[in-house]
Amino acid sequence: GSKPVPEDTGVEEGYIDTRSLRLISGNTIESGQDFVFELHNIGGVEIRIYSTSGKMVSNQKGTSTINISTQGMSAGVYLYIAVDDKGYKYTGKLVVKE
Repeated sequence: GSKPVPEDTGVEEGYIDTRSLRLISGNTIESGQDFVFELHNIGGVEIRIYSTSGKMVSNQKGTSTINISTQGMSAGVYLYIAVDDKGYKYTGKLVVKE
């Protein structure tokens, strides 16, 4: 089963920058905007977005830039888990504001 995200999980401000997967939108955006991930030096990635209760709300695959719409997502905290084509996993928090 899925595990809830602890409420005291820290929120990183600004850009999450790794050599392979970059969250160029920043992790806190307003409802109606898109989270934007950019891939570098990896062939592809699958990004899953989960609510804090553990429900998957989005699942996207891509090879260069991935836009994840916040349409249908209520304001709150979400967790992303991204797995690239080599099996590396990237995780982080996303925040949707009203």
